Amino acid sequence: MKLYSSALTRVVTLLFLSGLLFSLPAFAANEAETGELIVKLLQSGRVVITEHQELINDPAKGNKGFTPDYMADKMIQKYREKTGIDLSQPAGVPQSGLLLTLLESGKEVVAEAQPVLNK
Repeated sequence: MKLYSSALTRVVTLLFLSGLLFSLPAFAANEAETGELIVKLLQSGRVVITEHQELINDPAKGNKGFTPDYMADKMIQKYREKTGIDLSQPAGVPQSGLLLTLLESGKEVVAEAQPVLNK
């Protein structure tokens, strides 16, 4: 439950901070686009988890290799497939800071969950 609470806190904080950005007039025109990009990144993460759920749930395996970097690489790949944006080379994407923060948050959650994932 603590893991879920930690992840939820990060997501709520990120959404709050993005809400502050959206309230600025300069970002008003990009609000819908930014929201769509965030949703697609979250969906990419969910797809990666779903594709690896059987492995994650397998108690017979010890170290499953589902590391923060592995998860982030797979998320970047899925995100690139959905949007054409490569977060491993985010130059020129105005929302890259926000998207990379969300990606980093996902890595932190996976890092914290390693003892549970590798049971």
